Amino acid sequence: MSDPTNTPMAGIKVALEPWTAGAGPIAAYNTTTASDGSFSWPAGVTPGHYLLVVGSDSTSDLTHPTIHDNVTLTAGAQTLTAPTLPAITGFTPPAVETSGHYRLVTLDATNEVPCIQGFNTQRVNYTPSLPQLVADEWLVESTRNVVAAAVAANHLTTVAITTGNVATNGGSNCSALYGGTTFNGSNTYAVSANTLWVGANYQAGAQPWGFAEFPIDPRFQADPNYPNWP
Repeated sequence: MSDPTNTPMAGIKVALEPWTAGAGPIAAYNTTTASDGSFSWPAGVTPGHYLLVVGSDSTSDLTHPTIHDNVTLTAGAQTLTAPTLPAITGFTPPAVETSGHYRLVTLDATNEVPCIQGFNTQRVNYTPSLPQLVADEWLVESTRNVVAAAVAANHLTTVAITTGNVATNGGSNCSALYGGTTFNGSNTYAVSANTLWVGANYQAGAQPWGFAEFPIDPRFQADPNYPNWP
């Protein structure tokens, strides 16, 4: 476990959850990272398909996203490797993202936190029964990389935020981009109770670019490989 500079992070919560929709952590399989950033479980973990959760997994945590990883544990000693996100043409991701290390970024208070807060506020305003979303590590990395690629390619021609399959324009930060049209329209992720994680980014400037992703927890799908989650 490291931060984006590959500095070990101690005391980070680590849990295993069954690959079952809505299942919570298994008490016996909870641990925290050691001083060198490593984590492990004692012998006796049942082999199987799990959701690995690294971080607070709290909707109120606006400091670090939480890692949600698709893992299959086998009998005996096993080393887990963090996934590498899909490549973006013309863009080289930070080295830590291809190192195989699990890592936690720090959320940007100006460009990311307002997006997350704004989206959760609208979930309450328009559909109070929907669960609040947790910031997710892979989604935050993905949105940052897409924004960086767009900046590098000088594609910043509009102010836009994507929420699954809907884009809308305007606003000084992400929190201003949500409204009834977005939530009551064709935005699949916004109105789904199965949507549990969020990633968000907003670049301010002469040609700002906003981007966000809200995935549906793959454990809710009949086919555990859909959507294709790292």
